[in-house]
Amino acid sequence: MSSDNFAQLIAALSELDQLIEQELKKSTTNTEDIVGLVDSREEIVISLLNQLTIQPELKQQPEWQSVVQRTQTLLVQMQQETAVAGRALQQYRQGQRSIQHYKRFT
Repeated sequence: MSSDNFAQLIAALSELDQLIEQELKKSTTNTEDIVGLVDSREEIVISLLNQLTIQPELKQQPEWQSVVQRTQTLLVQMQQETAVAGRALQQYRQGQRSIQHYKRFT
């Protein structure tokens, strides 16, 4: 693999990261879209990691350092979204229990 391929993979990953961030910022997050984007991102990251195994000096490139930083940022954003979704689900379930409770008395 060449450094040109490395640069192309980095560019593709950057585009995917932007798309993922846009999806996470939407008021109604489409889980299927995010899963598809994350799967595509994983494939690119695996290709990059394979290339880094062959050419470890590429780890020192600022582009790779940027990938690592963006990955950490995306991870935090996705964890926050998951927590928000979990709280919403918990509220929904509590509401359902209240409705069931109310139906017993009617």
